[in-house]
Amino acid sequence: MSYSWLTKARLEVRKIWAVIQKNKYDKIAAELTDVLLQNWSSAEKEAIEDVIRAIRGPEKFQPSQLNNMLANLGAILGSKFTNNVAAPLLEVHTNSYVQGMQDIIKIQPTFKLIDTKAIDSLQRHNIFWISDFWDSKLGTQVADLGKQVLEQGLSREKAGELFEAAFADRFSNYSTKYWEGFSNHVVTRSRELGAVEGYIRAGVKEIEIHAIMDRHTTRICRSMNGRIIQVSEAIKLRDELIAAEDPRSVKKIAPWLKPEQIEPKPSKKLPSGMSLPPYHFNCRTRTTIRTKVAEKNVVNDMQFGKKTNNAAKEKLKGYNGSEWSNWLQTIRTRKKMRYRAKDLKTDFLKHGKSLGFISTDTYIIGARKVIHDSKRILVQDYKGSKQFLFFGENGFVVVDEEMDIRGYFEHVKPGSIDKAFKNLRKSRL
Repeated sequence: MSYSWLTKARLEVRKIWAVIQKNKYDKIAAELTDVLLQNWSSAEKEAIEDVIRAIRGPEKFQPSQLNNMLANLGAILGSKFTNNVAAPLLEVHTNSYVQGMQDIIKIQPTFKLIDTKAIDSLQRHNIFWISDFWDSKLGTQVADLGKQVLEQGLSREKAGELFEAAFADRFSNYSTKYWEGFSNHVVTRSRELGAVEGYIRAGVKEIEIHAIMDRHTTRICRSMNGRIIQVSEAIKLRDELIAAEDPRSVKKIAPWLKPEQIEPKPSKKLPSGMSLPPYHFNCRTRTTIRTKVAEKNVVNDMQFGKKTNNAAKEKLKGYNGSEWSNWLQTIRTRKKMRYRAKDLKTDFLKHGKSLGFISTDTYIIGARKVIHDSKRILVQDYKGSKQFLFFGENGFVVVDEEMDIRGYFEHVKPGSIDKAFKNLRKSRL
């Protein structure tokens, strides 16, 4: 079944961690996942019992029995399940929307400030996708299994055993992953629509895309991180989403694009559908009021190295100076930036002692200091991802998009920092 004790324990830990981290949205998403999985587990149990009851017997499984079984399963796992979760779903839409607005205006919104059209639209669209899970996803898999049973000429008893095993394993695992991702999606979309209303009321003109940068961050979210978006574009997208009568049309209004479709484009030329997350299923990215960048993180000058190819130039020109400044500030405000474990031991043995460090701990502290103090920074495209090179007096530190330190190396050629920077810049961006 979907809602195993292990799944429940994992969700409870997630809720507790969300409280500790003061992540209100993750807590709301975990609570919705809990509700969906509890109800889905009950529906699955009822569905399996219905299947076994319907096809019990030694005779061969017939096409008419498959059609009847699919109709009954559709009623249990489709309409009945949807009706059972409708009320808690509405509560999640409302809470996420209100919290998204409150994060911006800094006061508890009154009922008059809440856009009921937005809530109604969210509810209608997501109710559709909940019921559609059976119709277009799981129902199709069950039907395919039924056709397999018919082709093999299995008895109804054998067919029942096959369906029961599938629900307990393959279908159950698929459903669990889907509802967890769906919950995060619901909270992200609701929060962002509430935030837009907050931006309007607070008179905000520009917002910033803020991705959670770690090893789980998708390339599309890395590509959007730090970008500056006009609130007018976010309003346009919000209004189109709310006005959409057919939930399927949302895919056209705010399509989930591939990274290569947006990376070469400046933010002002991005499709309006990219003005707000989510950018993919299970997206964690959010918008914030454009942050003030500390003076030392302001990018005043950008130049390409002599050997930078045209493809890399086009990719990096997609960000303006302010957006590169956002990246620098994000890196430098990261608390206790981690040194990638598989690189640390090797790098320390090769470079640590010659750089004057006696242990890996002091080596990491030294790398963080270079990142914090560096005034000369290069960016290179490494296997399709950005890497930042921070220059210090004796060496340079490499930081990747996941906000991990990937190396602290001695300068390529001995001499001053200016000479080292110039030598390395010839082949870097």
